[in-house]
Amino acid sequence: MKLEWFDGAYWALRLPAGSVGPADAFCVMRTPDETTVITLSDRPPVEARTSGPWRMFRIADELPHDAVGILASLSAVLAEARVPILAFGSFDTDYVCVPGELAGIARKALREAGYDELD
Repeated sequence: MKLEWFDGAYWALRLPAGSVGPADAFCVMRTPDETTVITLSDRPPVEARTSGPWRMFRIADELPHDAVGILASLSAVLAEARVPILAFGSFDTDYVCVPGELAGIARKALREAGYDELD
């Protein structure tokens, strides 16, 4: 399975429920309790809790919706390497954020577990 790493440092923002999020948001997830935004900016548009910097990668394949255990397997490798994750999914694939200072450890653990990186 191939992984595609994104350039830059990402930030997770916890905004009040119903917030729209900044225009440059990579991902916006709205729940009844909060709006979570993944963005390259560490400056929220309103008062918010922030977490980061994170490095982000995605599974570079379109995943069938009946696939089982893909994210669990990947997160087990990172858990073994003591790397926490922030994961979310799109219609096609899964995205994973790891703390920026642990990105090198995460990449090494994933390579050793057989995950390839896109060039």
